[in-house]
Amino acid sequence: TPAKYGLENAENFYIATENGALGAWYLWPASTYRPITSLTENSTLIIYMHGNSKDRGFHYRLGLYKVLTKMGFHLITFDYRSYGDSSRVELTEKTVVDDGKAVLRWAENLYKMRSSDGPNIIVWGHSLGTAVATRAVAEQDNKVSGLVLESPFNKMEDEVKQFKIAAWTAWVMGIDIGEVLNKADAKFLTEDYLPKIQAPTLILHSDDDLIVPSYLGERLFNTTIKNGKTNIDLFRFGVEHRLRHRYIYRAPGIETILEDFVKKTNGFRNTNLTIKVDTESR
Repeated sequence: TPAKYGLENAENFYIATENGALGAWYLWPASTYRPITSLTENSTLIIYMHGNSKDRGFHYRLGLYKVLTKMGFHLITFDYRSYGDSSRVELTEKTVVDDGKAVLRWAENLYKMRSSDGPNIIVWGHSLGTAVATRAVAEQDNKVSGLVLESPFNKMEDEVKQFKIAAWTAWVMGIDIGEVLNKADAKFLTEDYLPKIQAPTLILHSDDDLIVPSYLGERLFNTTIKNGKTNIDLFRFGVEHRLRHRYIYRAPGIETILEDFVKKTNGFRNTNLTIKVDTESR
């Protein structure tokens, strides 16, 4: 349970999918509990898609949750199948993306039948979760009004190649890394999916990230702009802050950056998603 991890403002639940169930937590700002089904257009709901390590209770993720709820945001965090207490499955890119899309559909269905608008929905991905979140949002017809990519790479092939031992081994053995990833269903081509997303996007990266170097995040940013998406911002934090791969939530000024981004998502939502809803209802 969330209380086991020191989270008093959270509850555990499960999201049913076509092939199992996803363990999830709903977190809310302290002392202001409101059922997730009653969130209004004045609320912001962040759907968090974590990276490859462990589960939704990993210690640094708890730190991020606390920052976000302290800022007044509501949060859904979940485990893909074969992570945490979710159902078991043979992991592939398809399975984790399907799980991300299932959560987006679940969230959309929560508010679909209401007469008033639901909350402002932002998807936040970290590390491998940035690739999952991007593809899920790009492929799922949903009401997402913003996307945050924390420590992203542009594609898995470049991420693997930046590890010198992997690149050297592939060269010595004559292995095509791209082909291996293709056969394993693990290409994670974020740079192909991100330009398709209309919602504003925020990239956050630390220059002392040794797991996903910041130049891969910048490469994703530049490629996306080159392919026609302009409502995207990149913030890189210097090595002096010692944020590495997991601690960007400690970055100086992060609250202001997020508050400004939420304003952009609300503007996008009011201009684009409202028009879409009005059109669909005719």
